[in-house]
Amino acid sequence: MPKVYVMIHLEVTNEEGFSGFASKISGLLAEFGGKALVGRDTVVSRLENQVTDRQSDVHAVLEFPDRESALE
Repeated sequence: MPKVYVMIHLEVTNEEGFSGFASKISGLLAEFGGKALVGRDTVVSRLENQVTDRQSDVHAVLEFPDRESALE
């Protein structure tokens, strides 16, 4: 089966709460065979198809071995 990629764009409204969650993401992804290809500290520029004028605080691209793993 082909690999699956998930793109995430988040606006963080509770930095303290998110920090506690963010430290656990790598382990959680690994449980499902996933990994982050682009993480929170990556600088991202939107080129087109901008839905809103807001710039997200967190951007990530995640890779999973298959669709089922990404949906678990």
